[in-house]
Amino acid sequence: MNKVNSHAQDLKRVLGRWDSVAINIAIVLGVGIFITPSEVAKYSSSPRFIILAWIVGGIISLMGALCYAEISSSFPKTGGNYIYLRESYGPLIGFLFGWTELLVIRTGSIAAVSFIFAEYLKSFLSLQSDFLLKPIAILSVLTLSFINIIGLKQSKGIQNASVIFRILAIVGLVAFGFMFQKGNIAHFQCGSGSAQGGILQLFGLALIPILWTYGGWHENTFVAGETKDAKRTLPFALITGILIVAFLYVIVNFLYIYLISPGEMAGIPSIASKAMQILLGRYGEKFFDVLIIISSLGCLNAMIATGSRVTYAMVNDNVIFKFIGKVNIRHGTLARA
Repeated sequence: MNKVNSHAQDLKRVLGRWDSVAINIAIVLGVGIFITPSEVAKYSSSPRFIILAWIVGGIISLMGALCYAEISSSFPKTGGNYIYLRESYGPLIGFLFGWTELLVIRTGSIAAVSFIFAEYLKSFLSLQSDFLLKPIAILSVLTLSFINIIGLKQSKGIQNASVIFRILAIVGLVAFGFMFQKGNIAHFQCGSGSAQGGILQLFGLALIPILWTYGGWHENTFVAGETKDAKRTLPFALITGILIVAFLYVIVNFLYIYLISPGEMAGIPSIASKAMQILLGRYGEKFFDVLIIISSLGCLNAMIATGSRVTYAMVNDNVIFKFIGKVNIRHGTLARA
């Protein structure tokens, strides 16, 4: 315990309240909201069902954020879930989580998002060959890793810029769609069909993709050791971040329903792309590409920054990770991790 604290002190506390909020938003507000609404619409074509499901998903996530606000203020240390599992259930459970995070969860997620970035960059540049997809994906990971090695201060600049762009883009598109009457208000009156099953069963099934889309709201706890006044900042960021994301998700779904009838939503895999085409015409597809490119980069940057902190937190508990423990003297970052 004391060793962990002493190592944490070697890290520069450069993250403020809104930096911490931006980390959570960057990971949660990824690509899910541009795809999963069509999955939710498969369970019911009722606008009330769809909107209520997204609100309930936000409330469930908020309850999780409140729990994490309590535990993060009790253990404001670098490592997040690893620290909480170790303190609650012992070092073995913490080690198993950290090992899985290193080899499967974090690495797999980073690889997946990097390929999403490569796919949409290819689409934006109108490249025909798939040959460059893997090199582009690898280069994006290496570039962002290098930036994180230089310093968390540089990394958070990318983070904050990508989050601001996404929030402004979503709010702007929603305002544009309603102000210039690009859709049909009658869509909110129609649609009551549902898939087979009881309403509670369908509602529960609809929450599965919704809660996946809300996932990642706790990631700021991984960098607690580099957060200023972590005991207060982390709870503030957890709650504020999920409230902002929930608000954005709900208004985006209002826009989707306004532009596309709920009965048609289920049959459109890339619902955001269709909405962009309705709003912006032939420029809609390119704007959608840019939105996904920036979203995936921001998400990728946040996952690289937070994931390495779990490995770092394991240093003092496991001999295997000893070589990763040193903080880079020049940059004050976790270069090895």
